[in-house]
Amino acid sequence: MIKLMPFKIEDWQYLEKWITNESELIQFAGSIFSFPIDQKQIENYLLDSNRKVFRVQTNNKHTIGMAEISLEASN
Repeated sequence: MIKLMPFKIEDWQYLEKWITNESELIQFAGSIFSFPIDQKQIENYLLDSNRKVFRVQTNNKHTIGMAEISLEASN
């Protein structure tokens, strides 16, 4: 089983380890970030109130991914 935990700024270290080149970053996030990914980019990303970001965690508390839910602004 996995759990979705709130993504905190200190969790950005996982992204830094997982994404080792520009191609991987584009595959993971499109054009949202630029390589190399850094904490400031993640801080700005988390400021978007229409985005809910999660850290994906296993039962034994290993972080295995990241997920987000983006809410569209209504007109």
